[in-house]
Amino acid sequence: MKNFDYAAPTSLAEATKLLAGANGTARILAGGTDLIVQLREHLKNADLVVDIKKIPELMELKFSSE
Repeated sequence: MKNFDYAAPTSLAEATKLLAGANGTARILAGGTDLIVQLREHLKNADLVVDIKKIPELMELKFSSE
């Protein structure tokens, strides 16, 4: 597996800034299993992996019938 940088932002603004600054070389880590396997097997490349599990807004699921 190719070396990559890792970031775990705690806000949407921070995540957006990281992703924009990576110029398309970043991958989002939301659960981890699939991405890590794909990186290990050279099916995907990443210079930066952005772990979004510490962003509170993205860890909430709501349903509304309206």
